Amino acid sequence: MMKEEELPVPFLFNPLKHHLGVLYDILSHTGFEALFPLLLKLGSSQMDMYTGKLPPRAIFKEIASFLGENGITDRTVYREYLASRGDYIPVTLSDHAVWTLRFAAGERFVHVHPGRHVPHTRRIKATALKTALLYEAAKRDGRLSGDQLADINRLREMIGLSPIRSLKECRHLLELVDLLETT
Repeated sequence: MMKEEELPVPFLFNPLKHHLGVLYDILSHTGFEALFPLLLKLGSSQMDMYTGKLPPRAIFKEIASFLGENGITDRTVYREYLASRGDYIPVTLSDHAVWTLRFAAGERFVHVHPGRHVPHTRRIKATALKTALLYEAAKRDGRLSGDQLADINRLREMIGLSPIRSLKECRHLLELVDLLETT
Protein backbone atom coordinates (compact mmCIF):
# COMPACT_ATOMS: atom_id res chain seq x y z
CA MET A 1 0.00 0.00 0.00
CA MET A 2 1.23 3.47 -0.83
CA LYS A 3 2.07 5.26 2.41
CA GLU A 4 1.55 8.99 2.91
CA GLU A 5 5.29 9.64 2.91
CA GLU A 6 5.47 8.01 -0.55
CA LEU A 7 2.90 10.44 -1.97
CA PRO A 8 4.48 13.29 -3.86
CA VAL A 9 4.05 16.66 -2.17
CA PRO A 10 1.66 18.58 -2.50
CA PHE A 11 -0.87 15.74 -2.88
CA LEU A 12 -3.21 14.43 -0.18
CA PHE A 13 -4.86 11.13 -1.12
CA ASN A 14 -6.26 8.10 0.71
CA PRO A 15 -5.52 5.15 -1.60
CA LEU A 16 -7.31 2.68 0.68
CA LYS A 17 -10.59 4.54 0.16
CA HIS A 18 -10.14 5.64 -3.42
CA HIS A 19 -8.06 3.18 -5.52
CA LEU A 20 -9.17 -0.38 -6.30
CA GLY A 21 -5.70 -1.38 -7.50
CA VAL A 22 -4.31 -0.54 -4.07
CA LEU A 23 -6.96 -2.80 -2.49
CA TYR A 24 -5.89 -5.65 -4.77
CA ASP A 25 -2.31 -5.09 -3.64
CA ILE A 26 -3.32 -5.06 0.02
CA LEU A 27 -5.25 -8.31 -0.35
CA SER A 28 -2.30 -10.01 -2.02
CA HIS A 29 0.18 -8.92 0.68
CA THR A 30 -1.87 -8.74 3.88
CA GLY A 31 -3.05 -11.67 5.97
CA PHE A 32 -6.54 -11.94 7.43
CA GLU A 33 -5.64 -10.70 10.93
CA ALA A 34 -3.50 -7.82 9.65
CA LEU A 35 -6.44 -6.49 7.64
CA PHE A 36 -8.47 -5.42 10.70
CA PRO A 37 -6.54 -2.21 11.54
CA LEU A 38 -6.78 -1.10 7.91
CA LEU A 39 -10.57 -1.44 7.95
CA LEU A 40 -10.79 1.29 10.58
CA LYS A 41 -9.40 3.76 8.05
CA LEU A 42 -12.40 3.22 5.77
CA GLY A 43 -14.80 5.05 8.07
CA SER A 44 -18.53 4.40 7.99
CA SER A 45 -19.98 6.42 5.11
CA GLN A 46 -19.65 6.17 1.34
CA MET A 47 -16.69 6.76 -0.90
CA ASP A 48 -15.88 6.97 -4.57
CA MET A 49 -13.49 4.25 -5.71
CA TYR A 50 -11.35 4.51 -8.85
CA THR A 51 -11.53 1.21 -10.75
CA GLY A 52 -9.32 2.10 -13.70
CA LYS A 53 -5.85 0.85 -14.57
CA LEU A 54 -3.69 3.90 -13.81
CA PRO A 55 -1.51 3.39 -10.72
CA PRO A 56 -1.45 6.20 -8.14
CA ARG A 57 1.93 7.53 -9.31
CA ALA A 58 0.65 7.94 -12.88
CA ILE A 59 -2.45 9.72 -11.59
CA PHE A 60 -0.34 12.19 -9.60
CA LYS A 61 1.98 12.72 -12.57
CA GLU A 62 -0.94 13.63 -14.82
CA ILE A 63 -2.48 15.90 -12.19
CA ALA A 64 0.91 17.58 -11.63
CA SER A 65 1.10 18.20 -15.40
CA PHE A 66 -2.37 19.77 -15.32
CA LEU A 67 -1.34 22.03 -12.44
CA GLY A 68 1.86 23.07 -14.22
CA GLU A 69 0.06 23.75 -17.50
CA ASN A 70 -2.30 26.06 -15.62
CA GLY A 71 0.47 27.97 -13.85
CA ILE A 72 -0.36 26.52 -10.44
CA THR A 73 3.00 26.53 -8.73
CA ASP A 74 2.24 27.00 -5.03
CA ARG A 75 -0.45 26.96 -2.35
CA THR A 76 -1.52 30.60 -2.83
CA VAL A 77 -1.95 30.30 -6.59
CA TYR A 78 -3.77 26.97 -6.13
CA ARG A 79 -6.18 28.43 -3.58
CA GLU A 80 -6.95 31.41 -5.85
CA TYR A 81 -7.46 29.09 -8.83
CA LEU A 82 -9.87 26.95 -6.79
CA ALA A 83 -11.77 29.98 -5.47
CA SER A 84 -12.34 31.21 -9.02
CA ARG A 85 -13.84 27.82 -9.95
CA GLY A 86 -16.19 27.05 -7.05
CA ASP A 87 -13.59 25.51 -4.69
CA TYR A 88 -12.97 22.36 -6.72
CA ILE A 89 -11.38 21.44 -10.04
CA PRO A 90 -12.37 18.43 -12.17
CA VAL A 91 -9.37 17.00 -14.03
CA THR A 92 -9.80 14.44 -16.82
CA LEU A 93 -6.92 11.99 -17.14
CA SER A 94 -5.65 9.95 -20.09
CA ASP A 95 -8.01 7.04 -19.30
CA HIS A 96 -11.00 9.44 -19.26
CA ALA A 97 -11.42 9.16 -15.49
CA VAL A 98 -12.28 12.46 -13.86
CA TRP A 99 -10.60 13.37 -10.58
CA THR A 100 -11.69 16.18 -8.28
CA LEU A 101 -9.14 18.48 -6.68
CA ARG A 102 -9.94 20.42 -3.51
CA PHE A 103 -7.94 22.44 -1.00
CA ALA A 104 -6.42 20.87 2.11
CA ALA A 105 -4.49 22.41 4.99
CA GLY A 106 -0.81 21.72 5.42
CA GLU A 107 1.98 20.97 3.01
CA ARG A 108 -0.27 18.49 1.15
CA PHE A 109 -2.73 21.11 -0.06
CA VAL A 110 -3.97 19.37 -3.25
CA HIS A 111 -6.65 16.98 -1.97
CA VAL A 112 -7.33 14.37 -4.67
CA HIS A 113 -10.60 12.40 -4.97
CA PRO A 114 -12.11 10.31 -7.78
CA GLY A 115 -15.00 12.15 -9.40
CA ARG A 116 -18.59 11.02 -8.93
CA HIS A 117 -20.66 9.37 -11.65
CA VAL A 118 -17.73 9.40 -14.10
CA PRO A 119 -15.85 6.70 -16.04
CA HIS A 120 -13.84 4.25 -13.91
CA THR A 121 -15.45 5.25 -10.61
CA ARG A 122 -17.92 3.41 -8.37
CA ARG A 123 -19.77 4.71 -5.32
CA ILE A 124 -19.12 2.26 -2.47
CA LYS A 125 -20.54 1.93 1.03
CA ALA A 126 -17.83 1.57 3.66
CA THR A 127 -19.59 -1.25 5.51
CA ALA A 128 -19.99 -3.27 2.31
CA LEU A 129 -16.34 -2.70 1.38
CA LYS A 130 -15.13 -3.76 4.83
CA THR A 131 -17.20 -6.94 4.61
CA ALA A 132 -16.07 -7.72 1.06
CA LEU A 133 -12.40 -7.21 1.95
CA LEU A 134 -12.71 -9.50 4.96
CA TYR A 135 -14.60 -12.07 2.90
CA GLU A 136 -11.89 -12.16 0.24
CA ALA A 137 -9.10 -12.34 2.85
CA ALA A 138 -10.95 -15.13 4.70
CA LYS A 139 -11.39 -17.02 1.43
CA ARG A 140 -7.67 -16.74 0.65
CA ASP A 141 -6.85 -18.02 4.16
CA GLY A 142 -9.30 -20.95 3.90
CA ARG A 143 -11.55 -19.56 6.66
CA LEU A 144 -14.90 -19.86 4.85
CA SER A 145 -17.40 -22.64 5.56
CA GLY A 146 -19.08 -22.62 2.15
CA ASP A 147 -22.33 -21.12 3.48
CA GLN A 148 -21.97 -17.60 2.07
CA LEU A 149 -24.66 -15.97 4.22
CA ALA A 150 -23.31 -17.51 7.43
CA ASP A 151 -19.73 -16.60 6.48
CA ILE A 152 -20.67 -13.00 5.70
CA ASN A 153 -22.58 -12.61 8.96
CA ARG A 154 -19.73 -14.13 10.99
CA LEU A 155 -17.29 -11.67 9.40
CA ARG A 156 -19.65 -8.73 9.93
CA GLU A 157 -19.99 -9.68 13.59
CA MET A 158 -16.18 -9.65 13.93
CA ILE A 159 -16.14 -5.96 12.95
CA GLY A 160 -19.23 -4.91 14.87
CA LEU A 161 -21.70 -4.81 11.96
CA SER A 162 -25.23 -6.14 12.10
CA PRO A 163 -26.09 -9.35 10.25
CA ILE A 164 -27.89 -9.43 6.93
CA ARG A 165 -31.08 -11.47 6.56
CA SER A 166 -30.57 -12.74 3.05
CA LEU A 167 -28.13 -12.57 0.17
CA LYS A 168 -30.85 -10.96 -1.96
CA GLU A 169 -30.81 -7.83 0.19
CA CYS A 170 -27.06 -7.27 -0.13
CA ARG A 171 -26.55 -6.95 -3.89
CA HIS A 172 -24.02 -4.11 -3.44
CA LEU A 173 -21.92 -6.25 -1.08
CA LEU A 174 -21.97 -9.25 -3.44
CA GLU A 175 -20.91 -7.02 -6.35
CA LEU A 176 -17.91 -5.92 -4.29
CA VAL A 177 -17.08 -9.52 -3.37
CA ASP A 178 -17.13 -10.36 -7.10
CA LEU A 179 -15.02 -7.30 -7.92
CA LEU A 180 -12.38 -8.24 -5.33
CA GLU A 181 -12.36 -11.88 -6.53
CA THR A 182 -10.94 -10.77 -9.85
CA THR A 183 -7.54 -10.23 -8.27
